[in-house]
Amino acid sequence: RGVPGIKKTLSTMKNRGLEYVGLADSEQDSKRIFVKELGGIKVGFLNYTYGTNAFVHGLFLGEQAWAVRLLQPEETLDGAMELLKSNAEIAEKYKQVYELERERYAEITEPFWARLEKEIEELKNRSDFVVAIIHSGGQYNELPDLFTQKINTRVLQAGADIVVGHHPHVIQPSEWIDGKFCAYSLGNFVFMYDANRNYAVDPRYNVLFNLYLQK
Repeated sequence: RGVPGIKKTLSTMKNRGLEYVGLADSEQDSKRIFVKELGGIKVGFLNYTYGTNAFVHGLFLGEQAWAVRLLQPEETLDGAMELLKSNAEIAEKYKQVYELERERYAEITEPFWARLEKEIEELKNRSDFVVAIIHSGGQYNELPDLFTQKINTRVLQAGADIVVGHHPHVIQPSEWIDGKFCAYSLGNFVFMYDANRNYAVDPRYNVLFNLYLQK
């Protein structure tokens, strides 16, 4: 719904006393980092998405890119990965952008990573744990795709302590990456689905993820 939709969403959340992370209703708000003290432990949260569904509605953020924390250019733009594809197609595109033609695409893709890594560093300086919420993954795909695997690994290597993922609309496997936990997709909390479609994984389910932290 574009930036007006973002502002309306955040206005509604604020009026209901709900906290948020990953979206902003002003350029100043986009510089805010989110730390929550839970049981005496300071937990920093960051929330990034692979895209904004721009390929459907054609609404691009443009000069208001500060409104959404993005992992890459919006869909259909040069250097962007589209995740409504099979894992094989996603892997082919990933290898083109991030391996075979890396020098060409680096000036497009790396600024997104620079912002993310800077935010992780700021959160680590102000909190005991950093939780990264990552909106990525091939939709309805049974297993994590190469792009999302690489993203989550890089987020953890940058200093996040845990990754919690969503977007595929189905439950995907989780794993430990260098001693840190990565949940690729918790499933389908509330979403329409086509009862006549032959899904590899049933999209009517989700999992609740309980995380216990101690200093």
